[in-house]
Amino acid sequence: MSIKSIQVYVDKYSMKYLFFISSFFFTQFCLASAKVCVEGSELKVYSNLIFYGSKSQNSGAACAKEIHKMFNTSSTTINVGGKDLKVKFEVSYQIESEEAAIASININKRVENNYIRIEDKAENQEWGRSNHILGGNCGFYAFVDKLGSSTTCAHEFAHGLGLRHYNERSDNGYGHNGDLRGKGAPGIMAARGFIVDKKYQYDINASPGQAGGTINPKTRVVRSEDIKDLNLETLNFDDDGCAPLGTVTGFGYESDGDVTTGNNWYVFDALDYINDSLLGNLSEPIYCR
Repeated sequence: MSIKSIQVYVDKYSMKYLFFISSFFFTQFCLASAKVCVEGSELKVYSNLIFYGSKSQNSGAACAKEIHKMFNTSSTTINVGGKDLKVKFEVSYQIESEEAAIASININKRVENNYIRIEDKAENQEWGRSNHILGGNCGFYAFVDKLGSSTTCAHEFAHGLGLRHYNERSDNGYGHNGDLRGKGAPGIMAARGFIVDKKYQYDINASPGQAGGTINPKTRVVRSEDIKDLNLETLNFDDDGCAPLGTVTGFGYESDGDVTTGNNWYVFDALDYINDSLLGNLSEPIYCR
């Protein structure tokens, strides 16, 4: 479809019909990112990470690869419908311009697409550093957190899947008191400041809880129990054997951490997205292996 023909659609049809058209095109050009599907003997969790921001080129790929590697390290089996299935995470990523990312956020209806801005840090947010909406599909990751080599990406991604810090849960389970001494390598949802065995501290000679005597995030691992905490077996699978995990939050971030929802008239973002697609300005998903 040419740009001229798109203009004809604008003149000829109502915005409601045009939204149908834009939704169709978006479905064709965009891939899902957090969709759970039963495929043979496996339960696959598909995630497409759409990175944007001034530091996305620097660490987007490394961030995605860290997530893919860490979440596939543990061999976890989940029983779905009476059948034991091995959980496998399929992670892909794209690095887009800010304009293209915000435009697609405004028309995206798929929970599987995760929109992640990467900047040095969020100047206008009290959290300042890396943050992913709990159970949502948008995040702001701070470059200063050494993305791709610190487990921060995997930790924030887990928040997006719905996992809280161990000490923020209602039960008295693993890590509920912020102390994981005697538990081995700390799990991925241990927050900064957790007390751990000395070999997992920033400084192995420091006293627990003192300067250098807390968890070094680089030592975190994704445990089988962490994946089981997602409760994938409770999802409502459709006739194709697939189910969404999480929610569409519908917003992105400015470079300073402020929230943005794109153009209030979604139709213009839809047209911009179609235009970029037709002109070949959008990247193709790259699959982590």
